[in-house]
Amino acid sequence: MPLAYDKISEKLVNLMEENKSVPWRKAWNSSNSPMNYRTKRSYHGGNYVFLWLLSEMKGYQYSYWMTFKQAQEAGGYVKKGAKGYPVYFVNNLLREKTEKMKDENGEEREVSVLNGNDRFYVKGYTVFNIEDIDGIEMPVQKENPVILSADEIIKKYSEMPILKTDDPAFNPKEDILFMPDMKEFHNSEEYYAAFFHEMIHSTAIEKRLNRKMDGKNGTEKYSAEELVAEIGSAMLSAYCGIETHFENSAAYLNNWIQFIKDDPQIFPKACIKAQEAVEYILEKSGLSMTAESEEKPEELAS
Repeated sequence: MPLAYDKISEKLVNLMEENKSVPWRKAWNSSNSPMNYRTKRSYHGGNYVFLWLLSEMKGYQYSYWMTFKQAQEAGGYVKKGAKGYPVYFVNNLLREKTEKMKDENGEEREVSVLNGNDRFYVKGYTVFNIEDIDGIEMPVQKENPVILSADEIIKKYSEMPILKTDDPAFNPKEDILFMPDMKEFHNSEEYYAAFFHEMIHSTAIEKRLNRKMDGKNGTEKYSAEELVAEIGSAMLSAYCGIETHFENSAAYLNNWIQFIKDDPQIFPKACIKAQEAVEYILEKSGLSMTAESEEKPEELAS
């Protein structure tokens, strides 16, 4: 049975208070993010862009990379004729020198220090995609099961923005909703929770429910819209009978809890707007809230 929406809101507030020190956990892996297979560290800067583009152009299923030496150390070997690609790292050349410094008593003495600001050096490596390496264990491609009740809302939603693959986000100017593939998520529940979060955001534009989305990160307006999206996501998840990850939702909203404390009306107002967004999405999906879940928005603010 769906949870009562006011109970969801109350639980989120309590969890935000109880788990202030719990960091928000990203529920997905960035789509096709280039990383080293052995170290599991992502590449950065120009290396990231270069390897990401290579993966797209070459059609690699995995964007994991290794040097020839790393492949050998892992018990593998580079396939004959495979092509390697360069990556570069810039480092400080640390040099030791003697400087005169004052100690805690104000007395001057000579000490040895490392100076990393004098010189830099660039070191290059050649890396190979793991699909061009034999003898190593390929990453397991897990499959998250489809949750039919949630999938039905997504497929039937007649106001769905343009869908593109990327980290979860909504572009209100172009009405584009970005989502990674379901396989990038830790589990199905978190995939649908993230999808619902962005769908709630999508109801804010003028042609739908016309909520204000012009607040910058860290402002009260931004906080209010994030509250609406996260509460609405929890409501839709509850409607579908999905176990809601309240702890992660609370941790996500922790960044803006001070705004809620400063203005106690922010949270009940967000609950009202979240319910309006949920009802809008369900209506545009040809669905309706169950009688047991129907509550007047004003009751949530009391």
